[in-house]
Amino acid sequence: MNTYYGSLCSLFYDISKPTAPTDELNFYMSYTNKDMAILEPMCGSGRFMLEFIHNGYAIDGFDISQEMITRFQEKLEDSQYNGTLQCCEFASFHSEKLYDFIFIAAGSFSLITEDTQILSYLTQLKNWLQPDGKIALTVFTNVDYRNEQPTETADAPRTVQQQNIAIQLTGTTTYNPETGIAHSKMTYDLFENDTKTKSENEDFFVKYYRPNEFESFIVKAGLQIESAFSDYSKTPFNGQDSEAVVYILTRS
Repeated sequence: MNTYYGSLCSLFYDISKPTAPTDELNFYMSYTNKDMAILEPMCGSGRFMLEFIHNGYAIDGFDISQEMITRFQEKLEDSQYNGTLQCCEFASFHSEKLYDFIFIAAGSFSLITEDTQILSYLTQLKNWLQPDGKIALTVFTNVDYRNEQPTETADAPRTVQQQNIAIQLTGTTTYNPETGIAHSKMTYDLFENDTKTKSENEDFFVKYYRPNEFESFIVKAGLQIESAFSDYSKTPFNGQDSEAVVYILTRS
């Protein structure tokens, strides 16, 4: 996994996405109750986990970015949190318990782009799961795969503001149709009182799956599909064009 989220990237993310989307949050909560052990890998700065914590759920989480974890810990200062929060990769996460429900929010699993890691991480998710537990995750799909061509585009600049600071995001994205991977080279510029004081570069890689491609990884990892949806309203996915697919997975 190649995305690490530095300080400006993490701040931009927090300002632009301060809370969890209601439809997605409700989707995950519909599979849980307060007696369950819940895990959120790739939890970022905690916008989903915080909602679970504030509602009295037992939930653990981890993320590879120390900047994201630090921002999460700052938000937890006024909360009574007794769970496990770790800064680590998938391979380094350790817990003495198995989980009833594991979810990866906001399509973050598509940030895992290498085939060996995709299979390894799905296998690890299965190994952390109770025998009757469930996994929820979303992957992005390429609805235009039939007419794929290599592309390079300049992304529209975006700016977020908070009090006397602003962060401007600029970048370009290159898409490789052979791998289904988009590579975005991003620059975050920090302005304090209209003066640029810091810049940060980030590389983002996102995997877009062709039809039946992700399903092959699911089978190899010893998992099976309980449900597949084209949105968080639980519209059944039956192979129709959809920008993303939401999976509910169980052990085979």
